[in-house]
Amino acid sequence: MEYNYVTTAADARAAARDMQGLIESRAETICLEGRGMFEMGATLRNSFEDRNGNLFQRGYLQPEDCRKYF
Repeated sequence: MEYNYVTTAADARAAARDMQGLIESRAETICLEGRGMFEMGATLRNSFEDRNGNLFQRGYLQPEDCRKYF
């Protein structure tokens, strides 16, 4: 599963760090809500783009990251 985050913030990298921090802080909830998906081996990929459409960072939540919550 993939999510693309596009920011219009002047400091796109800071906005991406904030969003990645939010994802990491909610990892347990994301893992439990998507348990079936992660148990089947799916990876959650988060792509971060600036307002010009330039991809500058990706973050992943993988099945092995979720196992500790099951």
